[in-house]
Amino acid sequence: MTWCTVIGNWGDAIACYGNIRKLAEEEGLDKVDIIYYGLNPQVAGFVAQQEGIGRFVVSQPPDMQTYAQVIRYACETPDVSLDRWFGFLGADKIISHDNLRITHVNAERHQSTKVNRYPMKVRDEVYQKWCQVVIDKFVDKAVLLVQPYSLDNASIPLHWKHWIDAVDWLDKCGVRMVLAGKDNFLSQYEGGRNTLNLIGKTESMEDVFALAEVCQGVLTTSNALSMYTVANKIWSMVMQNAVIEKSKYFTSWIALPPNQRYSVNVDFSHFKTDFERYWDRQRLNYYEKEDL
Repeated sequence: MTWCTVIGNWGDAIACYGNIRKLAEEEGLDKVDIIYYGLNPQVAGFVAQQEGIGRFVVSQPPDMQTYAQVIRYACETPDVSLDRWFGFLGADKIISHDNLRITHVNAERHQSTKVNRYPMKVRDEVYQKWCQVVIDKFVDKAVLLVQPYSLDNASIPLHWKHWIDAVDWLDKCGVRMVLAGKDNFLSQYEGGRNTLNLIGKTESMEDVFALAEVCQGVLTTSNALSMYTVANKIWSMVMQNAVIEKSKYFTSWIALPPNQRYSVNVDFSHFKTDFERYWDRQRLNYYEKEDL
């Protein structure tokens, strides 16, 4: 059986899954086995439930120092021998080097613009839960999912500087919004007539992915959500942070349609003009009795 590698967090896992599915197609495999190395068991569970996955082994780092060392060698340093990092995964007894395929985002992939996107699924019970929450608030109206900040790889100053103004403008324009994220920098919008504030109320990114499936469009920073919208072909406007702009691979990922990708330095007036045009199109594609 062929084993493939998934290393890292949510966005890494989405990229890895695309690479895995591409490899399975090329080699005529119905299923491949996976070894996951990372800190988040929710990421492992999300990947394990996807199509084409056989056995799934989770290797959790014993500490941050070991994890950082594996990431440095396996993902960031070019031309590193497998022996330099594979032993840390603790899978030598069940996986031979001959059966292993490198499908995680390593140093070579970071410099590439070739990406492989394949649709992924959230658990039905997760989708149904958030579908009901959104319906209870907005009934049958078109809704925009907004995730302004993601601090896993970029601090607040490295995000698009107009996020607060953008959410305030959308609120004043009457755009129905679901706000998502871990950190509540937008608490002033709690309880607004057109806003459902779920910041800090979702347990994992799978919940946010489910909300993206429920809503009619997404406005987000450059994080795993901006990759999920590409994989599942959900319209999204992506305001890049300054960190991801340094990665040729991930900027190529989030630039794929139906995403609309913008530089971290894009001005507010440009955003407003484009949003109005794109959102009007999204609303017209959705049955909304109030506005048609």
